[in-house]
Amino acid sequence: MNIIINGVTLQGDFMDADFVGPFEEATRKLQDRTIAVRDKQYASVAEGYLAQCETIDAYFDDIFGEGTAARLFQGVEHNVMSHLKAVEALTDWAQGEKKKLNDFTNKYTQRQSAQRQRERVQQIKAFKKKGYKH
Repeated sequence: MNIIINGVTLQGDFMDADFVGPFEEATRKLQDRTIAVRDKQYASVAEGYLAQCETIDAYFDDIFGEGTAARLFQGVEHNVMSHLKAVEALTDWAQGEKKKLNDFTNKYTQRQSAQRQRERVQQIKAFKKKGYKH
């Protein structure tokens, strides 16, 4: 599946455990590193921005392979907003894929539930015909 971020096409499939596993692990690492970066005292705003960019670079490289961040952020290597928007784009895409899966499985389970209900009604009708009480 194509994921386009900052005009760069990446490959990923949120329905494939081989992709989702590394994505989840990288996301946990990102969250941990983000907390550490946030809580650290920096000598300057620029130093804090650089740390955030490095954290996000590692995130994309962990998910899509080494060198991905260099391609994604070419020309904006140290622009913190470009980095944050890229994470937002990937997160939005992941949530959209999760919603598709949930919608599909809900549709299927609702059908199963309706079928079970129809079967129960038929059983009750059959028992009543035979003179059994419900």
